[in-house]
Amino acid sequence: MFQELHKGSFNIIGRRSNLIKIKFERKKYEKIINNIISMFLGTILSFLLVRVGLIADTQWTLISISLLMIPGIPLVNAFRNLICGHEFNGILQLLNVFLESASLAAGMYFAVILMGGTGAW
Repeated sequence: MFQELHKGSFNIIGRRSNLIKIKFERKKYEKIINNIISMFLGTILSFLLVRVGLIADTQWTLISISLLMIPGIPLVNAFRNLICGHEFNGILQLLNVFLESASLAAGMYFAVILMGGTGAW
């Protein structure tokens, strides 16, 4: 249903962002730097595809990309560790998840500013 509504824009950009992320992971870059770069390139790509006319809306595409890249399993593991009594592990894992999510937001922020700010939406 989602792809029918957005004419496959989620599919195109999501796959490209994941390919970029995988290529950076192979080069053993730091995960936070990897997230910033891959989210930046995915956001730039989505803005360019909107300007070319291949996709209709940037906002839903960027939300879809970021949901694919958010570390969900480590977040669940962090809460599990907190509940099971492993407070130190749980807090460290929550901090790691927070830093990864903040790096995704930073990459998107830099790309939006580069492409013209919030007026480019």
